[in-house]
Amino acid sequence: MKKFLFFYKSLFRWLTLSVFLFGSMFTAQTVKAASPCSGNIHLNTIATDETWCASPDATHYITDNVTVLAGVTLTIEPGVTVVSGYDDFWKYLIIQGHLDVLGTADQPVVMKRHITTEPNLPWGGIYFDGSAGDGSGDINYATIEESGANLWPSGFSDGYTQTAVLVKNLTAGKQVNISHSTIRNNVSRGLFVVNSTVNVTDTTFSQNIYPILIEGADSVVTYSGNTFSDNAYPYYDNAGYTIQEDSIFIIEDALTGQNFTLPAQIGLEAYVWWGNTTIPAGVTMSVEPGVTLRKEGSHFLTVQGHLEAIGTPALPIRFTGMPGSDPALIHNWGGLYFDGANGDGSGNLTYATIEVGGNNYSPPACVGAACAPQNAVFVKDLPTNKQVNLSHSRIEKSLVRGVYVVNSVVNVTDTTFSKNPYPIWIEGAASVVSYSGNNFVDNTFGYVYGQPNVNYPIPLNAIAINPNALMDHNFSLPAQTGLDAYVFWDGTTIP
Repeated sequence: MKKFLFFYKSLFRWLTLSVFLFGSMFTAQTVKAASPCSGNIHLNTIATDETWCASPDATHYITDNVTVLAGVTLTIEPGVTVVSGYDDFWKYLIIQGHLDVLGTADQPVVMKRHITTEPNLPWGGIYFDGSAGDGSGDINYATIEESGANLWPSGFSDGYTQTAVLVKNLTAGKQVNISHSTIRNNVSRGLFVVNSTVNVTDTTFSQNIYPILIEGADSVVTYSGNTFSDNAYPYYDNAGYTIQEDSIFIIEDALTGQNFTLPAQIGLEAYVWWGNTTIPAGVTMSVEPGVTLRKEGSHFLTVQGHLEAIGTPALPIRFTGMPGSDPALIHNWGGLYFDGANGDGSGNLTYATIEVGGNNYSPPACVGAACAPQNAVFVKDLPTNKQVNLSHSRIEKSLVRGVYVVNSVVNVTDTTFSKNPYPIWIEGAASVVSYSGNNFVDNTFGYVYGQPNVNYPIPLNAIAINPNALMDHNFSLPAQTGLDAYVFWDGTTIP
């Protein structure tokens, strides 16, 4: 009996020791020890992992620029408040390594200027610096406010000041994620993305001049569930008034290094795209229902790749110009240029409004003959297997031509042309234009061809066809609702 008891005790001890050793090995391999808590005064560089803890003091002070070096992680605990020190405004948190902000719904992290600092003296903001390291981060349940200094720290001269969160030149595979946060009441830019990947979800942008600004073809910005409210920006031509509109701003060819989408968001009234923009061959730009895209007066959206703009009856898509001091006044912009000479230039536009398109300049990429300006939608030299389809859309208030087709295939169905001098103008023997179910109303024939000094409108809804256009193939001239005439310029030969 004693032998049996000794055997069972020995067996129990062996099993207990084995379980302990195995559990210890498992714990060591899968659980990383938390970074040590720092004090609550921060300046200079952070060279090893550290945590800004909520206890014993939840308020942490940036008294000089703080740089998290490459390979290092800074963690900020739930409930922490980060402020610039008194008289230490314009200081930055620079992330060359990684930032983890671990706020929660009940205990958000707050980052702001010192309460005693004058309102016009903000703290610097967060700079994710990919040029000197990884520059990555995860920001959850954080409020970032009252930031956007006019000066960079010593050694930085990028020119991207007045920004709450700047994400610049992150390396491939690195990104910044912002979720369930608030970016508000900052000097100018809430979030500024330059050639980097940023995901923004369930975040509110409020009382910024530019809530989000995007630069660089390599930028990839995704959004879902965000809210925009009470943002406003100064008019782009320094006319001295503020546009009360919640917009995302895109600089020239930003985003165009890959396929991308412009999604609708709560309260977002427009994407404002500065400068001439080209969607290059092989790239698709998608626009979601309900989105408005604005362009400045002399600038074009050139499509050498593909434009997919599929709205709905309840949520149409709108391509338009910039608003004026009178909200009812919209300035003309360049227009859509589908450029087949330098790419595919194809597109599908459904339930889309293209308004006030056309200026006195030809698109920058258009060379050679048939580059007439003043077009809302210009389709030129598409390859034989590519086309532009317009359906259930509106083309209105164009400077001269609503749709200008040159040696390309265009299908127009269930679309309304209104208040254009020439709703459709066709040029080139290779052009193929089909129509069904369209409506023409209040268009005015702009002048009498061949009489150069006569410039008066003729109340005529007409489709204009240049000499010998359409003549490479059989074609039809169908009746359409409200269409008064097809006008053939000069002599025409049916070959």
